[in-house]
Amino acid sequence: MKKILVTSAALTLLAVAGLVSPGPASAAQAGSAASCELLRAKENLKIRKSPTDGTALGLMLQGATACSQDFKAGTTYTACGATDNHYTKLTSRGITGWVVDTCLVIA
Repeated sequence: MKKILVTSAALTLLAVAGLVSPGPASAAQAGSAASCELLRAKENLKIRKSPTDGTALGLMLQGATACSQDFKAGTTYTACGATDNHYTKLTSRGITGWVVDTCLVIA
């Protein structure tokens, strides 16, 4: 029993620190920075300043993975064969910003 409590406490601390996901994200958590989902880029993606600001800050390379930090609607785009307006915030190669959601898959 003691071992289970210690393991549970350790997982709780890691989840609070953002190092592990507390479990599958629900729809209510979709916009929460507390949830983390490891995503992979289907192609090279521009990392943008915001979902509504087209300023490119850098590039997430095809095949690279990153942990999602937030999810928001923004400017409509067509990419990776789909038209959408959802963006995911992440950090790739030391650059934090927003990338088009249709070009990301669960890693």
